[in-house]
Amino acid sequence: MTSAAQTLTAQQLMFCREYVATKDLGATKAAIAAGYSKHTAYVQGSRLLRKVPIKAEIARLIEQRTNRVDVTADMLIQELRKLAFYDIRRFYDGAGGMIPINQLGDDIAPAVVGINVSPPRRRKGYQVQGSIKSIR
Repeated sequence: MTSAAQTLTAQQLMFCREYVATKDLGATKAAIAAGYSKHTAYVQGSRLLRKVPIKAEIARLIEQRTNRVDVTADMLIQELRKLAFYDIRRFYDGAGGMIPINQLGDDIAPAVVGINVSPPRRRKGYQVQGSIKSIR
């Protein structure tokens, strides 16, 4: 625990954790979740965010989460870019046949949402694996 966190009350620490955990970083929601009154949560949240030890603890928690997850906004944007600009022709070989899924490159494989496979068949007493009908 940091020295800033040591100066905070349990309720203030809970506010910091809730503030970081909420998707929109909402001070009012965090204040309510930390046990502050619903009627004063807006004012309390705003007041708490102005305190230097609270700011420091929130920054520490955000940095800790970023290090733990080890995913940056740039990484997410790069992955979304791959999905947005993939070329469907890369799913097929030169003869127009579908490339086996295990041979798709790492830059195109994330674009696959689902695979429709024909059901397995029996031939001469042996079960034959189904084949890929389409890729979504």
